[in-house]
Amino acid sequence: MTALFDLKHADRTEILIVARNAETTVAEALRSIQETSPVSILLVDNGSTDNTAERASEAAASAGLPIKIVSLTDAVPVGRARGMALQNARAEYGIWLDADDRFRPGRVATLISVLYDTNTDYAFDGCLIAPSDKADDAESLGQRRAIPRFLMSAGYESHLYERNWLPALTGAFRISTARDVGYDAELTSAEDYDHLLRGMLAGARLSFADYIGYIYCDHPGTLSRDLERSRKNSRSVLLKLPVPRVMEDMQRRGLSAGDRDLIIAGIHAQAGRWTDLLRLCRTTARKPGWSDIWQWDNELRWRFHEANALLRLENTADAMQLYRSLVVDSDRADIFNNLGVCHAQSGNREDAQIAWRRALTLKPNYADALNNLRTPDARELTVLPLRPAPIRDDYA
Repeated sequence: MTALFDLKHADRTEILIVARNAETTVAEALRSIQETSPVSILLVDNGSTDNTAERASEAAASAGLPIKIVSLTDAVPVGRARGMALQNARAEYGIWLDADDRFRPGRVATLISVLYDTNTDYAFDGCLIAPSDKADDAESLGQRRAIPRFLMSAGYESHLYERNWLPALTGAFRISTARDVGYDAELTSAEDYDHLLRGMLAGARLSFADYIGYIYCDHPGTLSRDLERSRKNSRSVLLKLPVPRVMEDMQRRGLSAGDRDLIIAGIHAQAGRWTDLLRLCRTTARKPGWSDIWQWDNELRWRFHEANALLRLENTADAMQLYRSLVVDSDRADIFNNLGVCHAQSGNREDAQIAWRRALTLKPNYADALNNLRTPDARELTVLPLRPAPIRDDYA
């Protein structure tokens, strides 16, 4: 192991891994943990049918890392496996590492220092995204995804309720807090996002490192590239959120009324609660919020939400009127995509295609518009404004 960074709290830190059939990647994942003081590893082998446990044990021994392996005979949902990892953990601080990803040197020391110095419950950093077959060259070839700056402002972590703005959810945490919050044992994906939001509702404090510490190895077919599954998983998580408690928590964190209302609108949109969204659009005072996050005026956002709700509620004529007013006021790809969907729903495929092509001119590789243009029956609606900067994909 290459000793690169000082870790003052090594004896209080544990790296947690849930792995299944990862014999080809787990050794590199473990070798990437480069600190001056060896930290302990806890690996839950989730019903692997290959030699994952053996490769992990060999790699940990070679790197001088103490390892405990909990082997499950049969695979369980990943939420349950993460819960088992927490129950078996013995340290004060933990950091998740996926068995097919890697740490950059010094990541453990950096995140644990942030967690300790800020006295918070969770700490997150940015990541490099590299194709799985180019992981060794991630430093030169990887796409850098930093923590969005606005999340570091007091109260603005509340925007995580609306959508997951974090490049990676494999951060550091107080094991006692994570154990108290727990993981949904039935979730097969999005269990980490669900855990974070429930932790926030329970009062968990978040901190963020201005540092790129994680290497996310992008495999073909991985979830972050699967738009349909990603939206489905986010919807399942957001449907569980108790909106009154979210409002209370955002107020406790000091978020303005305008931002609170827009976040609730975003939750309704992602969860598909179109009647609730339309009611909110027509009854809220639409107080000013921080529009810099989305880089367009908040009044336009409200009109965007209202148009989407009307379209999903089959009021195509009123939705069309709003979309047409929006494209006059703002030349955005997401508005043109949804205008195209509105045309298609009205039976006007020609104008729909014109709108989708305009969307792709403004944002090449925009997944919703590409799918709509290429698939005759596709009507992919973008329910939240596109992110002004990429996080882990090209569509949001």
